[in-house]
Amino acid sequence: MSTKLVIALDTEIKKAKEIVKQAVEYKFNLFKIGHLLFDTQPQIIDYISSLGGNVILGLKFHHIPSVIGKAVKEILNKYKIFGLTVHSLGRKNC
Repeated sequence: MSTKLVIALDTEIKKAKEIVKQAVEYKFNLFKIGHLLFDTQPQIIDYISSLGGNVILGLKFHHIPSVIGKAVKEILNKYKIFGLTVHSLGRKNC
Protein backbone atom coordinates (compact mmCIF):
# COMPACT_ATOMS: atom_id res chain seq x y z
CA MET A 1 0.00 0.00 0.00
CA SER A 2 1.27 3.48 -0.80
CA THR A 3 0.75 6.70 1.08
CA LYS A 4 -0.89 9.93 -0.08
CA LEU A 5 1.75 12.11 1.55
CA VAL A 6 3.52 14.37 -0.95
CA ILE A 7 7.27 14.78 -0.53
CA ALA A 8 8.57 18.13 -1.80
CA LEU A 9 11.96 17.96 -3.49
CA ASP A 10 13.32 21.48 -3.26
CA THR A 11 17.00 20.56 -3.20
CA GLU A 12 19.90 19.75 -5.51
CA ILE A 13 19.76 16.66 -7.73
CA LYS A 14 22.03 14.32 -5.75
CA LYS A 15 20.11 14.89 -2.52
CA ALA A 16 16.77 14.65 -4.36
CA LYS A 17 17.70 11.23 -5.76
CA GLU A 18 18.70 9.99 -2.31
CA ILE A 19 15.41 11.18 -0.84
CA VAL A 20 13.39 9.55 -3.61
CA LYS A 21 15.21 6.23 -3.31
CA GLN A 22 14.66 6.05 0.45
CA ALA A 23 11.07 7.25 0.25
CA VAL A 24 10.11 4.63 -2.36
CA GLU A 25 11.63 1.90 -0.15
CA TYR A 26 9.19 3.00 2.57
CA LYS A 27 6.24 3.02 0.14
CA PHE A 28 6.05 6.79 -0.34
CA ASN A 29 5.40 7.41 -4.01
CA LEU A 30 4.22 10.98 -4.56
CA PHE A 31 6.77 13.74 -5.11
CA LYS A 32 6.45 17.46 -5.86
CA ILE A 33 9.05 19.02 -8.12
CA GLY A 34 9.39 22.79 -8.05
CA HIS A 35 10.51 25.22 -10.69
CA LEU A 36 14.19 25.30 -9.71
CA LEU A 37 14.76 21.53 -9.75
CA PHE A 38 12.69 21.15 -12.92
CA ASP A 39 14.57 23.94 -14.71
CA THR A 40 18.02 22.64 -13.77
CA GLN A 41 17.48 18.86 -13.68
CA PRO A 42 14.26 17.84 -15.46
CA GLN A 43 15.51 14.26 -15.74
CA ILE A 44 14.54 13.84 -12.08
CA ILE A 45 11.02 13.17 -13.40
CA ASP A 46 12.23 10.14 -15.36
CA TYR A 47 14.23 8.95 -12.35
CA ILE A 48 11.20 9.11 -10.06
CA SER A 49 9.02 7.35 -12.64
CA SER A 50 11.61 4.60 -13.08
CA LEU A 51 11.32 3.81 -9.36
CA GLY A 52 7.53 3.67 -9.52
CA GLY A 53 6.95 7.15 -8.11
CA ASN A 54 4.53 9.81 -9.29
CA VAL A 55 5.37 13.47 -9.88
CA ILE A 56 3.39 16.60 -9.22
CA LEU A 57 5.04 19.46 -11.06
CA GLY A 58 4.57 22.81 -9.36
CA LEU A 59 5.50 25.73 -11.60
CA LYS A 60 5.04 29.45 -11.28
CA PHE A 61 4.65 31.23 -14.59
CA HIS A 62 4.07 34.95 -14.94
CA HIS A 63 3.24 35.37 -18.58
CA ILE A 64 0.40 35.63 -21.08
CA PRO A 65 -2.05 32.75 -20.50
CA SER A 66 -1.76 31.47 -24.08
CA VAL A 67 2.03 31.21 -23.70
CA ILE A 68 1.60 29.35 -20.41
CA GLY A 69 -0.80 26.97 -22.15
CA LYS A 70 1.77 26.18 -24.84
CA ALA A 71 4.48 25.57 -22.22
CA VAL A 72 2.21 23.22 -20.26
CA LYS A 73 1.35 21.26 -23.42
CA GLU A 74 5.05 20.78 -24.16
CA ILE A 75 5.71 19.57 -20.63
CA LEU A 76 2.83 17.10 -20.79
CA ASN A 77 4.04 15.77 -24.14
CA LYS A 78 7.59 15.25 -22.88
CA TYR A 79 7.21 13.97 -19.31
CA LYS A 80 5.09 11.44 -17.47
CA ILE A 81 3.61 13.38 -14.57
CA PHE A 82 0.79 12.61 -12.17
CA GLY A 83 -0.31 16.19 -11.55
CA LEU A 84 0.51 19.75 -12.40
CA THR A 85 -0.10 22.99 -10.59
CA VAL A 86 0.30 26.24 -12.45
CA HIS A 87 0.26 29.63 -10.75
CA SER A 88 -0.24 32.23 -13.40
CA LEU A 89 -1.01 35.88 -13.55
CA GLY A 90 -2.87 37.29 -16.49
CA ARG A 91 -5.86 39.36 -17.35
CA LYS A 92 -8.80 39.08 -19.67
CA ASN A 93 -8.05 39.71 -23.34
CA CYS A 94 -4.29 39.27 -23.08
